[in-house]
Amino acid sequence: KKLRDDLNVRNKVLFIGSVDNQVKIAAFRDADLFIHTVLYMGGVGLSPLEAILCNCPAVVTPECGEIVIQSNSGYIVQYGDVKKLTMIMQNILNNPPDYSMINRGIEYIHNNLTWTKYIDEIETLYRSLGR
Repeated sequence: KKLRDDLNVRNKVLFIGSVDNQVKIAAFRDADLFIHTVLYMGGVGLSPLEAILCNCPAVVTPECGEIVIQSNSGYIVQYGDVKKLTMIMQNILNNPPDYSMINRGIEYIHNNLTWTKYIDEIETLYRSLGR
């Protein structure tokens, strides 16, 4: 919040805290971009995938962007690379979003990350163990 105030972008940056799913989806749909830059992550970052599903460009670090990297569906920046992050943010905010990138992510999520897909894989595994 201090950095936001120091940079005089108070009217452009919101810290909204926890919200329910409907508000979260509305926020993703209204956002110009979603940034999830973490240094350490214990698993796949789901928030960038939610943003992509809402047609919101996602910027992630490799630590939380495994699926974004696999599907080539977002922007990758190394943690702490403020210059590159700034460049990516300016590019996204000053130009129309790359919907082909977002669509790749949506397609990847629908084709690879559904419960039905996992259930089918687990059933196949169980059946192969019984033989």
